[in-house]
Amino acid sequence: MIDSISFDRIASNTPKILISNCKFADHQYSIAGLEISYLKIESSNGGFYLDDFYGRLEIQTNSGIECRNSYFLGANKFASNYLSFHSNIIVGNVTFDLRDKMNMFKVLGNSFYLTNENPLSLKLNTESDWNRTISMDSTMYPKRLNDPMNMLFAGMNASVPELSIESSNDSFIGEFIFDQNRAYKTDSTEIEISLRGIKAEDFYFRDNKINCRSELTEIIINNRASILNNRFLQTVNLSGMIYSEFSNEIPYDQFKGRIITSIDTPSSSADGLGQGSMTNWEAYYGYTEFELSNSTGFNRLLFSHRQLYNIYKERGDLRSANGVYTDIKSLETRRIKHTYKTKGGMKNFINWKLNQLLQSYTEYGTDPAKAILISIYVILLFSLVYMFFPSTWDDFDRSKMLTELRDGKALRFLRNILLIIVNSMVLSLNAFVTLGFGSIPTKGTPKYITIVQGFIGWFLLGIFSVALINQVLF
Repeated sequence: MIDSISFDRIASNTPKILISNCKFADHQYSIAGLEISYLKIESSNGGFYLDDFYGRLEIQTNSGIECRNSYFLGANKFASNYLSFHSNIIVGNVTFDLRDKMNMFKVLGNSFYLTNENPLSLKLNTESDWNRTISMDSTMYPKRLNDPMNMLFAGMNASVPELSIESSNDSFIGEFIFDQNRAYKTDSTEIEISLRGIKAEDFYFRDNKINCRSELTEIIINNRASILNNRFLQTVNLSGMIYSEFSNEIPYDQFKGRIITSIDTPSSSADGLGQGSMTNWEAYYGYTEFELSNSTGFNRLLFSHRQLYNIYKERGDLRSANGVYTDIKSLETRRIKHTYKTKGGMKNFINWKLNQLLQSYTEYGTDPAKAILISIYVILLFSLVYMFFPSTWDDFDRSKMLTELRDGKALRFLRNILLIIVNSMVLSLNAFVTLGFGSIPTKGTPKYITIVQGFIGWFLLGIFSVALINQVLF
């Protein structure tokens, strides 16, 4: 039994210290001002406090670890039942190995400088249900050891190549919270935030600004899902999500036009002989001709959208339901266009153009106000055409209007101009809404134009009526 141990100002030319398979007394030991290339401590019971440490560190203990104001290089690993990680600089990669009896996990105020080869990762090593809280939030964490457990990533603001949190066992976490974090990409680094296989009673993902690819995949939520006020600047993969049956707060504005899925694609084996195969996962966006020909990817992406649509319908969230529905119909329109280009056929062509019309006129039946506005534009456009043709509603001779103006009858001239405008607009409105004229008050070309406008008005008003009823009865 080792009762005490001290590291204080060890010379920087000491390359490596290894303390292995030791059992310490149940105390906390301090490592301060140590500058060394590599320190490894494993199989110990004592707690460790590190301050002003410089180098690479691996600690495995059944007690606790607290690190402050240190500078970590290379591959670092922390495995313990209690971990507080505050105001450190990390140049390399860090693995946090969370034990089954984890009491507290706090990570806040740190600066991560990582590369594609050195990701930041968390390992959840729990064999049974972990009725604790995993929290990534700058303010929510336990004040006392006996309070509900948090795993905390506080105010992360860095260019991180990969933040990967994955759980592959059947245990459930009490709460999983990922709040108020910032992640962005640089010109030379492709980065990704990946939350995969997490099983939680409550799942919170709020107030984050993420300018990188994001994955929230294969997550199972039993009680409450709250994904709010996030700003996703790039794509979001929601494949395999199983949302709560009780409470889901997931406004669609944050996802609009950014949801993707993933598909498995076979590739040749590493031996280069083509004898075996392995599976790669590729992002599926649903835009290119190659992607649209893949029915599996198309159906998966459609399903991810329809899951959300069903949630919004159940909650009565009309705004979000309209948003995801327009994305669903846009995806279907691209698929119909692809079908027409590859197989042809008049029916495919008509379906494609009808979908384009529905998108332009009413946002696929979700925006009756847009339909009214466009109808007004159509009426004004046709009225402009009718202004150049005489009507039986005119009570004056158009050919004499300029003569009257030259004779100084300006007021009469203006009155006739106003009458032409009013008659043209009434004619256009009457033709558009198909109220009927008795006899059409014009001859020649404009007579046939009114018939065409009447058909357009009948068709567009029918679409408007359906869109209005759809919104009223939501």
